[in-house]
Amino acid sequence: MNLLLIDDHHLVLQGLHSLLQKMDGVNEVFTASNSKEAFEIINTHDITVVLTDLQMPDGSGFDIITKVKTTNSSIRILVLSMDERANSIEKALALGADGFVLKNEKIDILQKAIVTVNNGGQFVSAAIMRALLNKTSANSPITSREKEIAIALANGKSNQEVGESLFISSQTIATHRKNIYRKLSITNTAALVKYVAEQGWI
Repeated sequence: MNLLLIDDHHLVLQGLHSLLQKMDGVNEVFTASNSKEAFEIINTHDITVVLTDLQMPDGSGFDIITKVKTTNSSIRILVLSMDERANSIEKALALGADGFVLKNEKIDILQKAIVTVNNGGQFVSAAIMRALLNKTSANSPITSREKEIAIALANGKSNQEVGESLFISSQTIATHRKNIYRKLSITNTAALVKYVAEQGWI
């Protein structure tokens, strides 16, 4: 895969370029310090995954997400930012970003995110999930714990996998799942995924 890193901090670009160029499955890592440079590269190279910050000197990462998804929806987009505000995360995902990772997270998390979105999945790191969970929503009929479980289930995890990650039994997760379905008036996982996506949680 060919990666494009977009960030206006040259030290960040240099450091990530060096780390990701060594990653298995990566053919080439391109870098751009602004939107103009980014789209010159996108228009002349076969880019697989774009990693972009949200703060740009000539626009914003939100603009980049929108334009990339409008012009070439096959390109996967991973936001790599220090902005952990729930509203920013939700906006990026709603515009079409396939994942969101904070800049201060470990390189193995970033690599996992790249592989996940490249394979067609969506990725939000644990830190991003916590930021979303901490946002209080008066319109949400489910509790914070149920929201956490709903996001995990919508990401394809089984009752057992969710239970193990939260240190509770799969039977307890099954009970939570039933309660979530009842509160949301849904009957299956597909409907749950749709609801979670509409809320901007994934």
